[in-house]
Amino acid sequence: MPTASIDTFFACSLMTILVLSAMAGLSITLFPHSTTSYNEETEERFLQLTKYILLNTGSPENWGENSSIVPSYFGLAETNGIYALNIDKVSRLNIENVYALSYSNILDSLKIKNVAIRMSIKPVFDVQINMTSNLDEGNETVYVFEIRTVKSGLPLSTLVKSHLLVEEQVYSKPYLTLQNGYGVINFSVSNSLSGKATLIVLAKHAFDPYIVSFATYPFQHNSQESLVEDGVFLQLSPLNYTLHVSLLHAAVNVSKAYAFSFNYTFELRKTYENESFLKYTIPRLQDISPLVLAVTGRNSTNAFVECVPYPQIPLETGATFSDSTRSNVITHQQIIMINRVLYEFTLKSGGPTT
Repeated sequence: MPTASIDTFFACSLMTILVLSAMAGLSITLFPHSTTSYNEETEERFLQLTKYILLNTGSPENWGENSSIVPSYFGLAETNGIYALNIDKVSRLNIENVYALSYSNILDSLKIKNVAIRMSIKPVFDVQINMTSNLDEGNETVYVFEIRTVKSGLPLSTLVKSHLLVEEQVYSKPYLTLQNGYGVINFSVSNSLSGKATLIVLAKHAFDPYIVSFATYPFQHNSQESLVEDGVFLQLSPLNYTLHVSLLHAAVNVSKAYAFSFNYTFELRKTYENESFLKYTIPRLQDISPLVLAVTGRNSTNAFVECVPYPQIPLETGATFSDSTRSNVITHQQIIMINRVLYEFTLKSGGPTT
């Protein structure tokens, strides 16, 4: 099938799934390792649990943006009755957020017994980044990257915007159309800079503006230091349109913070600072896009960049289901919306062996 046909089919199918799931329920898969016979009552119970999580705001309704609140009743919805989730309730499911709910918090607020669950949320398609070459030309280094946008192994036509950060310098490229889900970009980076750099790519589906994805690619520029993963120097926790930055080492100093959406780039305004914690205001944009937040700084003399998305997706939280005492493990999948962007939500539910 030609790539254009695949893209058109995918976009139409996705919107059809969204409409049909809202009208008729969610897709269901009974796991093959289930040790009991098919049980319609169990399936219906887990289906209603999934609907409850997605269609109710929980109590109090503002539990997501208020970091001090553990909900008495669980629910992820922005408002009751639609498959639109609250950006902060979702972000508090990510265990890397300092204000994340624990698994026991979630189970207690769901008021359920003898059920294990695992929730995951991810972008509808994947952005893959690969550095193919880097050439030192004296005053600068030229980096070449391959970008692929795929869904279930199939290429998708997209429009991408890319930014490269090193120290406090931001390099940006014009929009690039990936007709067959593949493209090449290059950046020339000054060798007067050094340290951990990060490429940020945001991609929007060619036929549906509500389908947006992103990826980051860290690497060392002009430095012999080992590459350090995100989360080593800083813990970044976006909540209620504020970026909370926890410094994890005494020698760490933060310089600047940025927000990248598909169409906009902002330097964030600092609103609070002490020796181990900072806050920045996150802009409320009308852009149909997730935000990628980036913070630059130094650990002693080495520069670094660390990133976090807002909403803080992809995420997985809950039981692992590796325990053989669980049976009737059922998966419900649903296309949901967060700030007008579509994502894939999956809930695995399982009861004890009967």
